[in-house]
Amino acid sequence: MAAKKQKQYTNILVPVDSSHNSKLALLRALDMAERHPDTTKLHIAHVINEVTNFAGASDQFILKMTNNDRKMLNKYLKVAKEHHVKADIKIMYGSPKATIAHDLTDLYHPDLIVMGAIGLSKIERVLLGSVAVYVSREAPCDVLLVKEDHQSKAKAKK
Repeated sequence: MAAKKQKQYTNILVPVDSSHNSKLALLRALDMAERHPDTTKLHIAHVINEVTNFAGASDQFILKMTNNDRKMLNKYLKVAKEHHVKADIKIMYGSPKATIAHDLTDLYHPDLIVMGAIGLSKIERVLLGSVAVYVSREAPCDVLLVKEDHQSKAKAKK
């Protein structure tokens, strides 16, 4: 059987949060983009969940949270530039599931979404459901879910 040429992804959406798996997803996307830096662009996005984060919150709290998230995205953008990868950043507000699967894909038309497999706490997953599962079902493009590898887990336990 002849080897099939793998598809080259050139427009990659990377939804991030502050979780470890999200950082691993960004590193995986950077690795893919570095292979074709002239033709690949990353869109690094963060969705602030208005329902769980802003219920009864003051404007000052919302501004502080947004500024903290912008700092996180700017760090990720700096890492992309250090890897000589074209990238941009975006903060959006709403349901992370729907915003990633629909709004961000409508905005960027990615051919691949690379995201951490689990970014929420166990309680948040029970209440909100898995963002990754929803996105993998609903997104109009390929989705790569990045999990922490077993070696990393073993090192973390030591």
